[in-house]
Amino acid sequence: MNNEPWLGHNTVQFWYYRFKDSVYYTWFLVFVSLLVSFIIIFQVIIPQLTSWFSITNEVIALREKISVMNQNINFVNNVDPALLNNQLQTAQSALPAEKDFGGVVSALSDAAILSGVSLSDYTFSVGEVASESAKISNVDVELVIEGTFDGTVRFLSEIEKKLPLAEIITAQGDNNSTTMKLKFYQKAYPKVVFHEDQPLQPLTDSQTALLRELSTWQRSAPAVPTSSSSSAVPLF
Repeated sequence: MNNEPWLGHNTVQFWYYRFKDSVYYTWFLVFVSLLVSFIIIFQVIIPQLTSWFSITNEVIALREKISVMNQNINFVNNVDPALLNNQLQTAQSALPAEKDFGGVVSALSDAAILSGVSLSDYTFSVGEVASESAKISNVDVELVIEGTFDGTVRFLSEIEKKLPLAEIITAQGDNNSTTMKLKFYQKAYPKVVFHEDQPLQPLTDSQTALLRELSTWQRSAPAVPTSSSSSAVPLF
């Protein structure tokens, strides 16, 4: 029986000298090296790379935002205030934000004068209530036109080119008078949400052309056409 004491057999030095020349020692070093490498990669290197890419993306996004803001500033500085105000007034006249009964009466009066007919009677109704999505409602007008058939046709042509915008719903009559129903539209102002990182978009060519055409429909003082019939005078 070996009575040699085991004092110090469990120390690190003992195990080192015992296994340093064995294959287990090599595999142990490889394992420890890989373990430390993985810890460094996942705990130090990857977080640093992630932080670097995040900062880089923030810098790129900030540069793009500054570029868009500079473009918006240049765009606003190059806008003609007078032209913009005229376009806004035209759009407001075409689709009023509120029920424009005065504008409706003016459009009817101008169309009657230009076409040489007389409006013997007319009534207003509230029309459809605006929906939350479209925010578009209308004013319905029922009226009786006294005049010739050609005069009534001219009136319909004129009222379609007056502001506020109108739609002819029905028209029935004979050679002396015509009863018709018109619908004048209105639209509430949309809710504008400005995002400083989004570029301001100018009006397209088609929108500009439409506003230019609508501006020619705005009310002007029409000349009373020469007519052989003294009864062809609007009754308002």
